[in-house]
Amino acid sequence: MADALAKGDTVVTVFPLDGQRVAGPEVRCVVGEAGREGIEMAVTDSDAGRRLTDLPRIDHE
Repeated sequence: MADALAKGDTVVTVFPLDGQRVAGPEVRCVVGEAGREGIEMAVTDSDAGRRLTDLPRIDHE
């Protein structure tokens, strides 16, 4: 995900819902007050209640 964001690609979250996967809000890069880079979801009212920590975790090596 970080590589795709750095290249300028659009990254969209995918959440499980009723046994299916549904597209959620986009993820974007942000820079905090201290200059530290991070990511956040571009949440709209319809996405309320969803957080990055709610995403399924995919472990890979």
